[in-house]
Amino acid sequence: MKYGFPSLGNIKTRESYVTSYDARTRTASWVIERLNPASLSGLSDRKYCEFKEDDSVHVFHRATNADYKGSGFDRGHLAAAANHKWSQKAMDDTFYLSNVAPQNPHLNQNTWNNLEKLCRSLTKRYLNVYVCTGPLYLPRQEADGKLYVRYQVIGRNHIAVPTHFFKVRLTHRMMSGVELRSYVLPNEPISEQVPLERFLVPIETIERASGLLFVPNIMKRTGGGVRAIVLIACLAAQFELHYSSTAPDQVSSLVTMVIEQVRRLQRGRAVSGVLRLEVSSMLDMTRLVCVVWFWRTDSACPRVCVDGNALHTNR
Repeated sequence: MKYGFPSLGNIKTRESYVTSYDARTRTASWVIERLNPASLSGLSDRKYCEFKEDDSVHVFHRATNADYKGSGFDRGHLAAAANHKWSQKAMDDTFYLSNVAPQNPHLNQNTWNNLEKLCRSLTKRYLNVYVCTGPLYLPRQEADGKLYVRYQVIGRNHIAVPTHFFKVRLTHRMMSGVELRSYVLPNEPISEQVPLERFLVPIETIERASGLLFVPNIMKRTGGGVRAIVLIACLAAQFELHYSSTAPDQVSSLVTMVIEQVRRLQRGRAVSGVLRLEVSSMLDMTRLVCVVWFWRTDSACPRVCVDGNALHTNR
C-alpha cells in the first residue's frame, strides 16, 4: 500500500502481520501488526511452532537456523508470537526467520519482552493497537572523533546484528483520537530497574535513522488536508480491510475519527466537506477494497482505492 506502509521494498503479507524484507541484512526492515483482544485470545501454543526458513526469500538472501547456532544471539521476534494466539497458523507465521533478528538474550527475555507485554496490555483500553517494529544500525563516535556505522554479522549467510531496535505503537479510541509512542532500545543487556519510558524518542528520531516515514508523523507535516487523510487512513484501514474481520460501519467510524483528528492537528485548516467509506468484496472474499470518497470545497471529488498493493487516485 503506497501510503499505508513506511516503505515499499519486498512487502510480504502473512496471516498475522505485514513485513518489508531487507535482502542485504537478511532481516526485516519493519513488521506491522494489529493487536486487539481477539488476536490475543485462542488456544494456539508455541510448543507446536518451530523457527523456519522463509522460502519466499531467495536462497542467497535467506537466514537459516544454522546462522544463529552458537552465535550468542537469540532469534528475536519482531512480531511476537504471543500477539497472535487467535490462530495456530498466525502464530506459526511469526516463526519465519524473516520475522526475527539477532537479539541480545538478556534484552530479548527481559526489557524487550516487557515492552511487548505493554503493547498487549493496551488492548484493554484501546480499540486496536497497531505496532511497527524493526532493526536499526546507528553510528557511533570512535577514537578519531568520526562517526561510523559498524555492526556484527553472524553465520554463513552474514545475518546483520542490529545495534538497536525500534518499536512504534499507534493506538486509537473511537472518540478520543490517535496516540503515538515510539521507542528505541540498544541491542544489549538493560537493567530491569530502567523504566521503559527512558527509551521513548520522538518519531523523527526513528525516521531519520531508519529511512522510513511513519504515517501519523507525515500527517502532522502535510499541508494538504486531502493527502493527510489518505496517509493516516490507509495505515489503519489496511488491517481492518485486508483481514476482513471488521464490519464496514466500524471501519467507517474509524476513518471518520481519523478525519476529525486531522482537523484538530491542522487547527481547522483540513478538509471541508463529507467523507464516506464504502467496503466491497472481490473474488473469493479474501481480499477487500476500501473506496474512500472525499472532497474539498475548492476541488473536484477524487476517488482513492486502497487494494493492499498501491494507492490509485482517479478523478
